[in-house]
Amino acid sequence: MARNTAIGPTLLGHMQSAGFVQPGADLMAAYIADRCLTRARLCIDHLRESEVRKPRKWAPLSRRYIAQAKRRLADIE
Repeated sequence: MARNTAIGPTLLGHMQSAGFVQPGADLMAAYIADRCLTRARLCIDHLRESEVRKPRKWAPLSRRYIAQAKRRLADIE
């Protein structure tokens, strides 16, 4: 799946150091779900290319991103 670059915790740490209030869990879950769905859309877009490299890769990867988005959205109260 996606690379773990740990940008989220780093960004949150910088925001806290600068005096910003940390976003709530629901907002974070919605943001992560949005990112997952964006990545799923990009996977599907690869299948629209005239010459698809690794065609078997994109549909399953897209489904995994969508499943992850569903899990994140299920956490929202």
